[in-house]
Amino acid sequence: MSQAQRIDVLIPTYNHGHFLDQCLSAVIAQTRGDFSVLVIDNASSDDTPAIVARWQKRDARVRYLRNDINLGHVENMKKAYRLTSAEYVVVLPADDLWQPTFLEQTAGALDAHPECAYAYTGWRNFFDMPDGGSGVPPGTESDAWIPHCASGVVEDMTWLVVGNWIPLSFGVFRRAVCDRLGGLFPEHLGHIADLLLWMRLSALGKSCFVKEPLGKIRHHGKNTTHDLVASGRSAFEHIHVLDLVYQSDLWSHPIRLLAKCCQIRLMTGMSLYDTATRFGNEKTPAMIRDYLERHRSDFYVAVARCIIGYLGTGTGVGTNEEAIRLLDAALELSPGHAEATALLHSTQTLESAPYPTWIRNHALTEIDAEVFAERMMLRWREKPVFHLLMWVEPQQRALLADTIDALSRSFYRDWRLTVIAPFACLDPVLGEIPVLRWIEADPDSALGALNQAVADGDGDWFALIPPGLRIEPHTLLRFGDYIDLHPEWRLIYCDDDSITEDGERIDPRFKPDFNLDMLRSTDYIGPAFVCRAALAAAGGSAFLIPGAEGHDLALRILDAHGEAAFGHIADVLMHRPEAIRPGADDAHRMAIVMHLERRGVAGKVLAGYLPGTFHIEYAHPSPAAVTIVIPNKDALEFLEPCLNSLLEKTD
Repeated sequence: MSQAQRIDVLIPTYNHGHFLDQCLSAVIAQTRGDFSVLVIDNASSDDTPAIVARWQKRDARVRYLRNDINLGHVENMKKAYRLTSAEYVVVLPADDLWQPTFLEQTAGALDAHPECAYAYTGWRNFFDMPDGGSGVPPGTESDAWIPHCASGVVEDMTWLVVGNWIPLSFGVFRRAVCDRLGGLFPEHLGHIADLLLWMRLSALGKSCFVKEPLGKIRHHGKNTTHDLVASGRSAFEHIHVLDLVYQSDLWSHPIRLLAKCCQIRLMTGMSLYDTATRFGNEKTPAMIRDYLERHRSDFYVAVARCIIGYLGTGTGVGTNEEAIRLLDAALELSPGHAEATALLHSTQTLESAPYPTWIRNHALTEIDAEVFAERMMLRWREKPVFHLLMWVEPQQRALLADTIDALSRSFYRDWRLTVIAPFACLDPVLGEIPVLRWIEADPDSALGALNQAVADGDGDWFALIPPGLRIEPHTLLRFGDYIDLHPEWRLIYCDDDSITEDGERIDPRFKPDFNLDMLRSTDYIGPAFVCRAALAAAGGSAFLIPGAEGHDLALRILDAHGEAAFGHIADVLMHRPEAIRPGADDAHRMAIVMHLERRGVAGKVLAGYLPGTFHIEYAHPSPAAVTIVIPNKDALEFLEPCLNSLLEKTD
């Protein structure tokens, strides 16, 4: 190999000839050219040799090697690594793609930062499987979740113990560092060998992150990951790799304890905070407790850092409040702890940051959209059908288009949309959408049409939404997840915000879990999915009060099924149009009055201080007796006027 070729691009492939042209095109198009390509064919039976031969004629940097037998995908990559020798290495499976500046930016970052062991970029999911294979529409793309908000030198290990966001395809690493660690994959891990690689590299150096999404992972239904998850091998390896971290001297004791904490979390479902705070409790043997006490402050800081990195991802690692409690405990144990102090400041800064910063830090509620699809296929007991309903005025046609566009990008495909409008559907394209039903009805019969649509539809869960409401691509998957986890829930709502005509997200509403007093004061729930089977005990019809349909329905679900029937997803999954029309105050007041009557609660529903809010003046059955205690010692000059005032102003 010439001195100029500093990068080895290893392309392992097996029967992926139909992807190779795109893959090699992306490699040869790189703006940095000091690389050599080795396509290592794991005994494919397709036209892979012929495709590579064409590329070899076009570019001398492309080499090809075919195995006589299939070695397995890990051994195939290890063989390719042993047969190459360049300073930098990157493994690009044949089904993934790069943007033209990938090597320029990653290898350039390693050139500029000799202290870094590897460099990687942002990336996107690309779904290229037959429709219905995973519930994700073909051609769908989504941004990947990465815990870093900006390019630069970063440390990854405290977050890698929870999960891997660095696909093998999009990281370039130093061969010298990898060799010091025993080679590419010293442990045979079929699913998460890449995770262990990044963990080991991070033990000997930092990393460079390039924020731009310069790669695409192709999900085509035959990825190795799918088979490993289905076989149960993936679950075993996630537990095993944390054992390897705990047993190795590569990492500090706080990181090793964090790995053990994450392992226990995986097997119990407890949050990291709950697991960590149980380490070394009063039931722990003294020898173990003494060991834990020596590292407790640094351990708590590592757990807090891990929690902060995964805030808002839906992984159940912990909350911001729990991270702060851990940092406070670390500072109490080790006053002046520099990292604890810095992290505590960062959490306070994040809480006061503007909403765009919050959005950037909570870009995706899961590490990988593929995880959603796998969980749906492997764990869900049932796949619910979501039925969305909407009343559309003639002037709201553009808003309707926004909603349909957002729904078309949904990862979950089992949804229906019923549009009820006082005009006929004039767009022939809408008529061709099989999951869209258009009902023409005048305003006076709109409520009846909505109720009939719910009754006639095949949706297990339904929601009345305003025109222009947009959902995230993973919104319905998140709702489906919670439906599977909480079969007792009958009404599920999420946080939301407003979206302007220019697409800017503003005015977030971070809602509480069920709050009776708040629901009696305002319709804080907003658009929500309701289990259709719950209607029978809640009055039969979905919508009864025009202008307060959702508020009234929530109160009826409460009266029929109790507070335990309400579920809240603490994530911004819906975006309301900025110009949404508020409901009529009189309608909402009627909904609250009828709720109080059903409950047998006497009281007056009065207007609140803000539009759309109310105050209940509860009636008492009889005047309440009051006991007044007056503390006093040697202060008759104060006691006398006090008593006189009481006698004058009370009955």
